Amino acid sequence: MRNLNILNALGLVSETDKVTLSIRGLDGKAREVTIPVDNTQPDIWNVKPNPATWTNLPQTLSSPLPLYLKQPGVPYWMEYLPESKTVYVGFNSVRNDPKESLADFSERLRQFVAENDVEKVAVDMRWNNGGNTLLLNPLVQALVRLDKINKRGHLFVIIGRRTFSAAQNAATFFERNTNAIFVGEPTGSSPNFVGEERPLSLPFSKILVNVSDLYWESSYPYDKRTWIAPQIFLPPTFEAYRSNRDPAIEAIVSYK
Repeated sequence: MRNLNILNALGLVSETDKVTLSIRGLDGKAREVTIPVDNTQPDIWNVKPNPATWTNLPQTLSSPLPLYLKQPGVPYWMEYLPESKTVYVGFNSVRNDPKESLADFSERLRQFVAENDVEKVAVDMRWNNGGNTLLLNPLVQALVRLDKINKRGHLFVIIGRRTFSAAQNAATFFERNTNAIFVGEPTGSSPNFVGEERPLSLPFSKILVNVSDLYWESSYPYDKRTWIAPQIFLPPTFEAYRSNRDPAIEAIVSYK
């Protein structure tokens, strides 16, 4: 929808500078809207959750933002939920934050859980589409070493369609090395996959493309799954989104 030239070439739209859509508003009324092309955000796919100049529906609601929408652009952060004695970890990118490395954050997380009244840890990777797999070991080891958390019903990993690349490796490492329960929807990649990217200029058109050329066998060699599926299947719904609810966290907090 952001590349109307393609839709025009396919004969699906008549113009390349705008598109007319039939929509139904929150009031239930149907109407047509004409939207102009906006080419100012070429990397919108990796802007979390959207460009700063845009307005998200959750921001217009009177209820508070759910945790997964609070800081999606921050590589990693955590918040303690005292009512449920749960530590929420927003793990949004496998990259070092200039303010605190992932290794330092992992140790801070381990110390907080070990020294406080914590019964559950929820690692949310729904926004995480990868980064540097080599940074993951301290976080994996921190969770493995937390004996009171690394057991069934106390450690949870939230995954989704965007959980990809180095984040897929993280999910695979959590699955292999911890007793985590996975919540959400299937990951966006298979546990064993070809990843990374090597830029290549095509010889005649000179178009720059990226080619994945490194095989990651992070799971067992005979693992032929196309994804890691959650034990608690909770795909996103617009009904939850429009009311600032997060069924995944609700399920984790109430899990017995």
